[in-house]
Amino acid sequence: MYFGSFPFGDDMRGPGPRRGGSKEKNNTKFYEILEVDRTASVADIKKSYRKLAIKHHPDKGGDPEKFKEISRAYEVLSDPEKRRIYDDHGEEGLENGGAGADPTDIFDLFFGGGRRASRQPSKKKGEDIVSAMKVTLEQMYSGATKRMAINKDVLCKQCNGVGGPADALTTCHDCDGHGVKVVTRQIGPMIQQTQSVCPACKGAGKSMDPSK
Repeated sequence: MYFGSFPFGDDMRGPGPRRGGSKEKNNTKFYEILEVDRTASVADIKKSYRKLAIKHHPDKGGDPEKFKEISRAYEVLSDPEKRRIYDDHGEEGLENGGAGADPTDIFDLFFGGGRRASRQPSKKKGEDIVSAMKVTLEQMYSGATKRMAINKDVLCKQCNGVGGPADALTTCHDCDGHGVKVVTRQIGPMIQQTQSVCPACKGAGKSMDPSK
């Protein structure tokens, strides 16, 4: 395959970094904020966070922006999945949902690579459940156990969560059973693909036949 006359040439390059000058990931900042090593355990991270949270809490005269940085760093490093993404891709990976762009995608688009054709759209995870709770600074430092009540959706035992009898389920025609809708747009010489949860089946990939 000949790449010497790639159709877009150097004119396609923007004002950003040239070839070989990609932006370096910063995956040590949060560890530095919490004053722990990258190999620190969850317990060590939690202990350091409590100490720094009390020291820099705005109610104790601390800097609100510094407190936000500490809280953000703890939010990421205390979550195993977020910490893995941060270690691999830095903050940019967290903003992009976990992974950087595949550098071979552009070649798949223009030269018909088979990997993109076989790639199935993935369903997005549901949002985290967030509930506010009042705690004291002493409890943040020494730890405490509290009980709380939250609303939780459970599967219906009669229909197993599908909304009706099994023989009434049909493949969603809007998304062809994928649960997501992929929209392809031509932007100049580039092709952009975006996906969103199918509004017809709400991501289930199935719809209910009202006649059954």
